[in-house]
Amino acid sequence: MRLTNICSTSVILFNFGTKLNRRNAIAAPSQSSRDVSGHHITKRREQKQKIMTETDIKNEFQKIEDNFNKAVITGNVEEIKKCITKDWVLVDSQGGIIPQERFFSVLEQGLLSHATMTKEVLRVKIYGDIALVTSRGHNTGAWQGQPMEADEWITDVYKRENNKWLCVLTHLTPVKK
Repeated sequence: MRLTNICSTSVILFNFGTKLNRRNAIAAPSQSSRDVSGHHITKRREQKQKIMTETDIKNEFQKIEDNFNKAVITGNVEEIKKCITKDWVLVDSQGGIIPQERFFSVLEQGLLSHATMTKEVLRVKIYGDIALVTSRGHNTGAWQGQPMEADEWITDVYKRENNKWLCVLTHLTPVKK
């Protein structure tokens, strides 16, 4: 939680982005301070925070996954790097554990390209700064000059770094036909 002063009205910013001004903050014994204008401010551990529902969380990660998909479709390594950690790996049934350097090399050589890539986020579980995102994904494109199409179960492991969710690992499992 961070305390700031905006136009001489103190605002408490919560981890979820909810803003609560001093008029509707809930007082707690022995937890008080003063803002820069000298007004008395009280805080309480049980302050009203925005509670994200399971649907809210899934929707938020759907946006994150959509951005990751768009980056992969562009084939632009710098755009993809904005979505992943420095040690991200891809795991699939054909290539095993694929380090990002190898994945980027394949993209840069034009051996792999994506025309479409979609994921439907079905499940998100958050454990502190780690999130497990399970999706059903479909993509089309080309592998070594040949058309390809994939229908996969996808598990992306995300880590929160500097208040941003970045993918650490992507695991692909082909859907059994």
